[in-house]
Amino acid sequence: MGLITATLVAVGAQGTLHEVTLRLPDVLSLALGGWVTAMSGLQRLSADGGHSFINISGDWCGLTALQSLQMDSRCIEWAAGARLPLSLTHLSLCALNDEDAEGLATQVGWRW
Repeated sequence: MGLITATLVAVGAQGTLHEVTLRLPDVLSLALGGWVTAMSGLQRLSADGGHSFINISGDWCGLTALQSLQMDSRCIEWAAGARLPLSLTHLSLCALNDEDAEGLATQVGWRW
């Protein structure tokens, strides 16, 4: 995954990469953190982790162009301090358990 993320950061830092789709069902963990926040022009992010874990970390509030976020995984983990941008107009999360839903609610200020 190191080469993939390095390539995405290099291209994404230019601000011209608008859409990223990742389908990596055979990895143990998919970390969506600092490399995502470096992609200033990102509008759509889709991550399919299959049976792996997706780990969300970092403050994504600087991704003001991000409108659509789709994640599908066995488990989605929210690190302390992880924040989603207010620019989101489409959010799709699949295979959430109760703990994942509570983590998301904390990030966007929802109440259960």
